[in-house]
Amino acid sequence: MSNTNRREHRKLIDKDTEIYIQNNTHGSYFWESPHKTSMVKFEGQGDEDIMTFGDLRVMVAQSRKLFKDMRLIISEVIDDEYTILDVAKALHLDDTYNSYFDDLLDLGAKNIDTSYRIDAEDIVFFIQESDMGDFKKVLKTNLKNTLIETTMSMNTVDSNKSDTVAKLVNTNMDDDILSDIKASQVG
Repeated sequence: MSNTNRREHRKLIDKDTEIYIQNNTHGSYFWESPHKTSMVKFEGQGDEDIMTFGDLRVMVAQSRKLFKDMRLIISEVIDDEYTILDVAKALHLDDTYNSYFDDLLDLGAKNIDTSYRIDAEDIVFFIQESDMGDFKKVLKTNLKNTLIETTMSMNTVDSNKSDTVAKLVNTNMDDDILSDIKASQVG
């Protein structure tokens, strides 16, 4: 069997490995483990907390959608043995993180080493600096919901991007709402 046909194996991550997670929701977020042995409380976007891989695995099982669309971000692994992608792959979130590195940052997921750190501000920067082609490309990935939510919460976004997002969010959106969105971005 050739190497090209083999699936890349998931690394076994030690359950005590510490991992930073970051809030990328546009509000607060609270999670408590089923046995009440650990908890995470975020007051706003960009807040971070450290948890073990064992607790993160439970949290992802309960809140998979929030991790899948990067409303909650695995931002850093505190261990030189593992990368963010190793953790994402172990949690079956590799499609999302590959899209993040390949499509949003254009870094190439294969080039990410153990020192790489993700920040919610990277998404804001992408929205502000990307051209429409790249923007539409990322809207076709798992990052779509986060991109839409972040774009609509910003006041200084290219009106073409917010129009594109508004059409995607709801094709039946009332014209008054679209006018309000445009007006809030102007001033």
